[in-house]
Amino acid sequence: MAMNRVATVSWRFAKRLAIVAFDVVAIAIVSLLALPALSEPAWAYVDPSVMTYTIQALAGVAVALSAVAGVAFRRTRKVLLKSLNIDENAHKITDSSWERIPAKEENLQMEAASIEDGSKAQKAKGTASGKGRQKDVGDRYNPSWAKRFITALVVVLFCGVTVGIVAPIETVAGASSDLLFGVKDVAAPLIAATLITSVVLALVLSLIPRRVFIIVVTFVFSVGLCCYLQAMALNEGLPAADGRAVDWWGDHQRMMELSLLLWIVVLTVPTVLSGFKPKQVAIGISALSLALVIVQGVGAASLMINTSATEESSADSYVDREKVYGTETGLFEVSRDNNVIIFVLDMYDTRTLMNVMAQNPDMLDEMSGFMWYQNSVGPMLPTNYALPYLITGVAPQPGQDLGEYNVDRYMDSDFLDTLHDSGYFVGVYSPMLQLNYLNDEQVASKVFANVDNFHELENFDINKLGAVKSLFKVALYRDSPWVLKGRFRFYTDDLNQSVLTSRQGANPDGSVYVLDDGKYYEELTQIGLSFDDGSHKGAYKLIHLNGAHFPYCVDETGTDVGSGNSTLEAQAVGSMRMVSDYLRMLKDLGVYDSSTIVITADHGEWVSSPDLPTDVTTPIALVKEANAGDGDVVESKSPVSHEDLFGTVYSAMGVESDEFTTRYSDSFEEDRPRFVYQIGVDDRAHIRNLFGYEVIGDVLDFSNWNYTGLQWEGDVVDY
Repeated sequence: MAMNRVATVSWRFAKRLAIVAFDVVAIAIVSLLALPALSEPAWAYVDPSVMTYTIQALAGVAVALSAVAGVAFRRTRKVLLKSLNIDENAHKITDSSWERIPAKEENLQMEAASIEDGSKAQKAKGTASGKGRQKDVGDRYNPSWAKRFITALVVVLFCGVTVGIVAPIETVAGASSDLLFGVKDVAAPLIAATLITSVVLALVLSLIPRRVFIIVVTFVFSVGLCCYLQAMALNEGLPAADGRAVDWWGDHQRMMELSLLLWIVVLTVPTVLSGFKPKQVAIGISALSLALVIVQGVGAASLMINTSATEESSADSYVDREKVYGTETGLFEVSRDNNVIIFVLDMYDTRTLMNVMAQNPDMLDEMSGFMWYQNSVGPMLPTNYALPYLITGVAPQPGQDLGEYNVDRYMDSDFLDTLHDSGYFVGVYSPMLQLNYLNDEQVASKVFANVDNFHELENFDINKLGAVKSLFKVALYRDSPWVLKGRFRFYTDDLNQSVLTSRQGANPDGSVYVLDDGKYYEELTQIGLSFDDGSHKGAYKLIHLNGAHFPYCVDETGTDVGSGNSTLEAQAVGSMRMVSDYLRMLKDLGVYDSSTIVITADHGEWVSSPDLPTDVTTPIALVKEANAGDGDVVESKSPVSHEDLFGTVYSAMGVESDEFTTRYSDSFEEDRPRFVYQIGVDDRAHIRNLFGYEVIGDVLDFSNWNYTGLQWEGDVVDY
């Protein structure tokens, strides 16, 4: 008897163990099917067309397979329970069984007669009004307010997730170094704004009369679907956020036409169909909206999770630390003893300065003792190659991969180390140093240890309203049809300026340096220059400003008038006005004569293309060495290069160097060879090549530009 009881208990335990094992295996398999949705994002520059195709595709497959697997395992589990003779409802409290009480015959007859009379009366009423059939059709979809609200909420949430969350987050996650903030900084305000807006809009839509409701909601769904399809398939060749003017119909006519056709079809067909099949359309758009919310939500969540993990612990890629640590420490301070000050006015070409000088002959009057070198070469262009070169002095070597060069240019350079070891305060004010290619140890040893304005911040303030507004504009630029994209065109620096809180009046040690000429000049005029604490032998400052770079937003007075509201000529004059006022303040402090000052550009005007360049590019070069004396600006045709910047700096600081031996003031032969390395980009702005050129003679004559045949290759998404 006891043995039988033991056997029975053992058998029950074995059956239960089998079910538990089955559940564990089922959960593991479903989880594995969902794992592909958590793919790593591809880090890139600020590209508005970036789309997590892989993540969303895998997320959709994962959701579908998980659902199928869940149904399959549920049914299989029932079969297993039946075969093992296990009743899961055993020992559960259930309602007692019930039976229908037969109605009396006379009651049934009375009920049938009542129904028949009501039907006849309704039919007669409909026939009298002539609308009986129409009313019958219209009553097919007659949802309650609660159903209308739920349908509207699902549809609006799909549109909100598509435009208000996924598009901004994918764009920010796709930026490696151009943005000064990360996904974790803007995710919360984006999600909150989207949810609040969705609920409010759903409430408004639910109040629409029932007959019109489904048509309006279907149209809203169609707009969201168009945005989704636009981003997924119709953004080929979408211009990057570099502020460049775009000839939409001239350069992108095919995409303009395809996009317009898709929007017309997708907006029209479902909306018209909703008038004939309202119930079926309501079910369809609700189901599809919910599915796309899940798929996109998985993709966005994956980006946020992976980005957060990368920011916190990655040793292989340096993503957000540069964004947090490049501060304004010492920006408006100078040394009483020795100053080496370098202004880098972005994209300020020698030809541009010549043109504006013809209309503004007194523009350089403040620059006494300066030499204007009109035969100047910048070895690297554009900005994301030129700025790192200006603080490393390292050019690519033959046979070197571009990816390797992006790391080696810092690791093979001792320039910053030498500046720091000389006892100078070292300030580098630029958000475009491309430190994302270095790991933690490399950045710490080459940048943090040598540059005084790069340090930790205890907090990182975000303008939440500004973030939502600016990133929503980014989303509309990405998701709108091509015919409307021009209305939402933006510049990368616009995002930084909008998302970061205003630095005016803030502690410079806790303020991130943003490329914002209007703000810089406003602070310069209000705060002015002052002396530092004197703890350093001197001060080295490299100040990167927007200069003559599009989009043009600064006028002749240096006032920010908004993107696209100024001109190249006006901004060029305004930019030089900022520098002139800085020089005037140096004179007021009595340190102008003893300072070495270089006013240059990272590069001159250039046109991005996958092919070899077809025109010259020449950065401005105005140089005043310490104690150069008074006198007007002197023009020079000496063949100089950014290569001569490093020797000029060393000479001013009294540093001996066997590596950098030339200065701007040296005498050079007219046929001095100078090298230029210009990128070649494809239509997706992937840098495929770096072309080597040798310039001998006047840089303004393109016949003096000789292609060396040297070419560096690499798929680098970064310019």
